[in-house]
Amino acid sequence: MRLLFCFLLNFGNSSSWVPDIAVLFTVSGLDSTLGPLQRKMLTRVVVVMIIIMSGSLMMSLINNLSIVDGLYLAVASATSIGYGDLGMTRHPVGRWLIICYVVVAVVSLAMLFHSFCVLWMEYEHKKKVEATVNEGVTLKMLRSMDHDHDGEVTRDEFLCFLLIKLAKVNPKLIDKLNDLFDEADVDENGMLDLNDIRLHQQMRGRY
Repeated sequence: MRLLFCFLLNFGNSSSWVPDIAVLFTVSGLDSTLGPLQRKMLTRVVVVMIIIMSGSLMMSLINNLSIVDGLYLAVASATSIGYGDLGMTRHPVGRWLIICYVVVAVVSLAMLFHSFCVLWMEYEHKKKVEATVNEGVTLKMLRSMDHDHDGEVTRDEFLCFLLIKLAKVNPKLIDKLNDLFDEADVDENGMLDLNDIRLHQQMRGRY
């Protein structure tokens, strides 16, 4: 069980697991063309394939099944479908092996699907960024950026608006950081200096 726990813990960080796969990416030239999310997903695809093939061999041996039936049983178990049309061994050791395989296979597939979802979200986000850049700054965007309604937009307002629009920053986080700046700006001149920080820390009881 300790080995199983270590496997699951290391599999969550695919960049530190299966170093031979990383070497394979480097040798084949994929390391320079793929991003970190794509490399992680491909690594997990290879790991899932290895787990399922190993599971099909194990299922064939301990249940006295053909390779095809073993693969069918391994896939059905890994996807947590479990049709129940093929019997499992009743030997305690065999059942413990099946339990370990099912846990590892189900978690591995879940992590693979998670990588796919993250990669898809990243792809959609890049499309949104490209569409925003290609569209340029419109009058509607200018009116939305101009919070103080003075007809002008500063670089800070521009960046904050686009970061929020592209879901890079939570607007509540920006408000919280602005409140922190206002609190630290004791002399209220719009800039922070050494005196501001000392007075700010004194107000918080840290000086």
